[in-house]
Amino acid sequence: MINSSIIYLFSYLFVYLLNQLISLEIAHLLHIPGKLYYYEVFFINNDSWSVFNALMVSNAGLFLIFFLGIAILGRVKISEAMRPYFRMFLLWFSFHCVNLLLGGIIAGTFTRLGPGYVMDFFFWPEFYIYVALILIAVVSLIYIGRSFTISFLRTSPSLYWIKPENLNTYLVHTALYPCLINAILLFLVKIPDHKPQHEYTGLHDLILSLSMLLIVLAMLFRKKPYELATIISVRERDRKIHMSYLVTTVIFLLLFRLCLNDFFFSLF
Repeated sequence: MINSSIIYLFSYLFVYLLNQLISLEIAHLLHIPGKLYYYEVFFINNDSWSVFNALMVSNAGLFLIFFLGIAILGRVKISEAMRPYFRMFLLWFSFHCVNLLLGGIIAGTFTRLGPGYVMDFFFWPEFYIYVALILIAVVSLIYIGRSFTISFLRTSPSLYWIKPENLNTYLVHTALYPCLINAILLFLVKIPDHKPQHEYTGLHDLILSLSMLLIVLAMLFRKKPYELATIISVRERDRKIHMSYLVTTVIFLLLFRLCLNDFFFSLF
């Protein structure tokens, strides 16, 4: 559970920063200055803003990362020779990638951020389109969870947990608990240190975190029983906390929180 929570958190921070950096780079190319904070990208209002530029800055990164996640999921699906915790990292990373767009559709409906900006621009006030898009996002996340249940079960580095009677317990501890724990942790870590530019940034991120539960719950409430015949080599059998993962993630989280704020920027 601890190892999975650590990998979940590290992969989330990686995907989140990747998306924000892509948005910043696109804005830079469009001559829009911005500053990266730990809870949002603060953009400066100038004459370079247009509808097209706003759509590109707020959504181009989401689509690029979404297709990156799909490509990695495809690789994980067909790969048999992959170390358990590396497979776990790729799965959590990919889940965050696809959730950034699909969960963003759900969150954006309420916050008008990310995909919500596009939806408002093209479809407001046709509410049935919003409902249809939310349903598509929900079904897609559930489908991904069901499709990659067996891939996630193969992240077990222990022969004990791949026994049929232990699979649900394994999923609860390595998928459900990490998802809930990190949703709370990230909400607390990303509390703004001053009034954010976008009012509902915190709510948007919270809904994104909770939308990951659709993937996880789809794994738990599957009907198909799985018989895993995975052979785990002796050197890969591991039931200990990986301190190197833990230390790396804690340092990454501290740098994320302490360096991407107004006080740190003011030093320069």
